[in-house]
Amino acid sequence: MKGGDWMDLSNTKLVLSLINERLQNKYQQYIYSLWLMLTTNDQRWVEQLEQDEKSYNDEISSPNLIHLIRLLQKDRNMDLLSKRQISCLYNEMLELSLNPSLQHRYTKLWNEAHYVIATNKTEFKGKKLTEQQVLRILETEQNNSQREELWYQYMKVGDELQSSLIELVNIRNKIAKEKGFENFYDLKLSSQGLDKIELNSIITGIRTNLDGEYSYIKKNIDKQLQDKFNIKQLYPWHYPHPFFQEVNLSYLEDPAITVKTVTSKLTNWFQEIGLDIKDILKNSDISANEDKSAANFCLNIDRDKDVRISAHYHQNQKSLSLLLHELGHAVYEYNVNMDLPFILKKSSEIFMSEASAIYFERLVFKKSWYRNVISNEGTQSDKFIGQQDFVSHLLVKVYWTMTMTIFEQELYRNPNQDLNRLWWDIVGDVQRIEKPIKWDIPVWAVKPHLTTLPAYYHNYLLGEIIASQIGNNMARKYRSSHSTEGIQYLKENIFWFGHSKSWRNILKSSFQDQLNPGYLIYDIKQLLENEM
Repeated sequence: MKGGDWMDLSNTKLVLSLINERLQNKYQQYIYSLWLMLTTNDQRWVEQLEQDEKSYNDEISSPNLIHLIRLLQKDRNMDLLSKRQISCLYNEMLELSLNPSLQHRYTKLWNEAHYVIATNKTEFKGKKLTEQQVLRILETEQNNSQREELWYQYMKVGDELQSSLIELVNIRNKIAKEKGFENFYDLKLSSQGLDKIELNSIITGIRTNLDGEYSYIKKNIDKQLQDKFNIKQLYPWHYPHPFFQEVNLSYLEDPAITVKTVTSKLTNWFQEIGLDIKDILKNSDISANEDKSAANFCLNIDRDKDVRISAHYHQNQKSLSLLLHELGHAVYEYNVNMDLPFILKKSSEIFMSEASAIYFERLVFKKSWYRNVISNEGTQSDKFIGQQDFVSHLLVKVYWTMTMTIFEQELYRNPNQDLNRLWWDIVGDVQRIEKPIKWDIPVWAVKPHLTTLPAYYHNYLLGEIIASQIGNNMARKYRSSHSTEGIQYLKENIFWFGHSKSWRNILKSSFQDQLNPGYLIYDIKQLLENEM
């Protein structure tokens, strides 16, 4: 059936059914190509992905479909599920240009940049290192000049990505202006039922309440590093991560938690709490394969039951937390009501999926959960990262997330400003890290999210907030933040609805509450209470 044939149909439900069918076929091809490109880094799949993504984008941004949606919106007798589908379609269309040549240029740029990021290696001492290898060196390397050289080498890819990223930003802003928005960041927030006033109010609230705690944690970390390297002035390369987005939790390998052991234990635990992950793991890639993308990710191939994750698993608790993070995304997607139409068979909002991912990720740092589910006689207890170490990690992560959120808003507000200077101004103010002498380089362009997942980082921040909201409500309702009853409550009251209800309605109906950063602030203050 051609797009124009839809115009002859007057039954809204039937028309939407046909739209769903057409989009699902295109989408499945597109996401499967993305999976293969990311897990093989084969140039052939870059080209195939470009074709399949274009095919899907052409379908969802076709003039016929746009005109049809406008006609359907006039149906005064439309049921709520149909209204929700049309709203979802409209928001997805917002990010696509009405100009085919502009959209084609955008897709081509995005795929080329994505391939550069996926295949990038850091050259150091005659070797090409993955990001995980760089992080391992930064954990153990004692020589200051070696750390500095490695840090600058790691940042080199920013030179390669900078021009493409700026062009992508400008194209995104052009698309936003086509749709009546000031810039792409405003468009993105609007499509999620948010705006910059609410988002920045959340950031201000967190900083007002936690800047003192962050200063305390940061001073302790700095003192340890100053003693470790016998220096007074710290620079970015002295921290355990090139962007100080995490603290040094643990990279020590534990022979007791192999991939086989961990997946078996997790499969059993998820089964006990009523979440089946066998099908998810069946098609997933949890190897530390250096030939696949360095990023951990979850993809719902068909918005049915083919949900997959890719994770670089190493035998340590931190790596286990990252694996749980991706499984948190996956179980949300897998447990959406399969009777929903394709358009609505996804998470209520991406930050709701992030909340699920972060909720499960945090379980790894609860000693009771870790002992019951993961540990055995072979597990070395001194390798366990407890709540006090975890809160340092959480605070550093939250402040890094705010840094990226603030920077990206400014990037879209004015991509022509001095972005190198802007980056270090924000890093100095929020993270309190001293800029290096040779600071005038595009460090910001190294972060892949800015290129491949635009206006995304605020989802992590909101995810942290909602994960705390979930944990506190579960603890109050079921005396445990991770009881079987609590997990089932999540499954039935959050996962199940997919995108058929707004995230605000889901929070209201599930917890009789609105988005509230107070839960995250409370969690961090409680964890720090005994330490400060």
